[in-house]
Amino acid sequence: AQARVTLEAIRSISAASVQGSSTDADTLAQSVSLGIMDAPQLGNNPFARGEMRTRIDGRGANLAVDAEGFEPVSEEERLSQFLRKEQG
Repeated sequence: AQARVTLEAIRSISAASVQGSSTDADTLAQSVSLGIMDAPQLGNNPFARGEMRTRIDGRGANLAVDAEGFEPVSEEERLSQFLRKEQG
């Protein structure tokens, strides 16, 4: 479910003419530079943000966490600015 959220955020930034946003090189490069695909280790990379914070939980899972580094955040929370809102 979390991966689908990330893929939706990537789709939301792709050009209308792009049919396969998850395999389009320009879209993927843009998703790195915007921080959709991010990791703390990318902090010194000139093409990526490296702003995402993570921590390992008690089960060994690597979780995205809030700015303070304590509370886990879902991909939906982390990527809310990129996700299309369903019109109802």
